[in-house]
Amino acid sequence: MEQWQLDHPERGTLEAYVGSADELRTVDPGFTPGAPDPGRDDDGTGASPVGDEGHGVKESSTGAPVITPAGASRARGSTRRRAGERLPLSPGRKEKLRTHLGLDDEWARPGLVLMRDGVVFARRRSIGNVKIRLVRSTPDGHFTEHTQATEKPRVEVSVNPVRGYVMDVQLRDDGGVTAFDAPVGSMAAHRYAAMDSSPLKRVLYPILGGLGKSGWAVSVLVLGPLVARLLAWIFGPIIAWMASLVPDIDWPDIPWPSVSWPSVDLPSIPWPRLPSWTPPGWLAWLLEHPKVWVPIVAAAFWGVTANRNRRRSERKKAEWAKRHAYARLAADLHALHDSRTEEDQGAAESLRATRVSQD
Repeated sequence: MEQWQLDHPERGTLEAYVGSADELRTVDPGFTPGAPDPGRDDDGTGASPVGDEGHGVKESSTGAPVITPAGASRARGSTRRRAGERLPLSPGRKEKLRTHLGLDDEWARPGLVLMRDGVVFARRRSIGNVKIRLVRSTPDGHFTEHTQATEKPRVEVSVNPVRGYVMDVQLRDDGGVTAFDAPVGSMAAHRYAAMDSSPLKRVLYPILGGLGKSGWAVSVLVLGPLVARLLAWIFGPIIAWMASLVPDIDWPDIPWPSVSWPSVDLPSIPWPRLPSWTPPGWLAWLLEHPKVWVPIVAAAFWGVTANRNRRRSERKKAEWAKRHAYARLAADLHALHDSRTEEDQGAAESLRATRVSQD
């Protein structure tokens, strides 16, 4: 389980826990699925095995269950009602499917718990790119549904789109963006270490993270022509054959009326002549396909912005640490002064007592 932490001077200690359901229950006992509807039974039909007036299922003199005609007709009606519904998987098939897919935990992806001074204010069954508002608390068993908050303050979680781990956790408020401290030994901590070790990686990694969000554009750029040719090769003969079956109809020529519009003489404006310029082929192609390069440029802008926010966050946390160190030093000096004052007062009292005894 990963623990992200931020010690904020005004908002207290903020923590983000990422892990499986069992791991998160060690820090948040309320991380449990919602309770089933009390108006429904185990099979989800809402029908009781014992019908009205005791009809449905009865016990014989030997204790064996006997289905009465009313219960049988009601069972047939229940079967007809569920004929068009999706039947749930049996526990055995569900376990086989989970084993085949490698889903050993209660949920497929790690969950998320956000705390403020030890109080849970948000839960998520699975991690993702979310923006959650910083509130007071949330009840046990309740999971946060609104994950694209625009109000401040809010906590923003970014997840790697390929490897599925938490890359960054940030607090965004009126004072700007402040990053949480990554857990030691986590993939995010290794990523931060690599970014700190090289100026190139410090700029390249955030840009690659932004490109991951626009990966569909790169896929269209690379796979689009191949898929188009494949579809033309498969469906081209079929379309040509279907077109040959359509008869050629000689539609009649309709004599539409001719309208003589009046001629309007507009003044001639001597516009300045601009120099003729033919754009290169690559620029013309980019202008014709903005859906491909616009996400890439946006990703680069996002990466540069993320790098700038990270530098500002580091400076802000360093300033907080300096203020905390000054405050702790002032408290130690004040405590030392009080102790010396008490010692001086004690020495003065003992000296006074000695003089009184000598007199």
